[in-house]
Amino acid sequence: MAEDSLHLVLEPSPGHGDPKSLELTAGGDAATLGRGPKNALVINLAGISNQHVELRLLKPPSGGQVSAAHLRVRDVSSNGTGMCGPKSVNQPAKLKKDTDTPVVDGSVIVLPLRAKVKSAESQARITLRVVEKEEKAEEKEKPKKKEKEEKKEPVKKKDCVQAEKEKEKAAKEEKPKEKAKAEKAEKVEKEKPKEKEKDTKEKDKKASKKAEKKDKS
Repeated sequence: MAEDSLHLVLEPSPGHGDPKSLELTAGGDAATLGRGPKNALVINLAGISNQHVELRLLKPPSGGQVSAAHLRVRDVSSNGTGMCGPKSVNQPAKLKKDTDTPVVDGSVIVLPLRAKVKSAESQARITLRVVEKEEKAEEKEKPKKKEKEEKKEPVKKKDCVQAEKEKEKAAKEEKPKEKAKAEKAEKVEKEKPKEKEKDTKEKDKKASKKAEKKDKS
């Protein structure tokens, strides 16, 4: 955002559109609100003019720094525009037509002011919020951060795939070892009866020799 500009967010009341971000340049063109498709914020309601409200940023005197104090709102409609201060519970004050009126951060612009039945459906209430440079920079950083995280994601996936491959490879290498181990154990189990039989024969042989010696005696 340039030093001679101000970033705003217009937040319509429920049912009257989505929040809209815009940037005003000091001494530059006004941003308009109304029913026409070329407005910065389009509001389709009965009683709202094609161009209903203008928002502009005045040039500070003597080349001073631009701030929200230089922000102005102007009613250019047929059915009037009202404005409430931040957190105000009073009825909206009518703006003087074709006259720049100072507006503060958090103010609520009500349009159209004149309506047969004044309700949340027949009148749009637009909250005007000034976004500081730091907040604007933070908003810009969010997509970059998201993009950075998304770039990292394929690397993580690649690591997972690599780990899986290594796991499979280790499992394949382990299988022959396990098989050899099992075969060895099976061989040992098979040899046990033979060993037992051999021991029995040896014992029988010794016992037979003993018996023979005894008979000779």
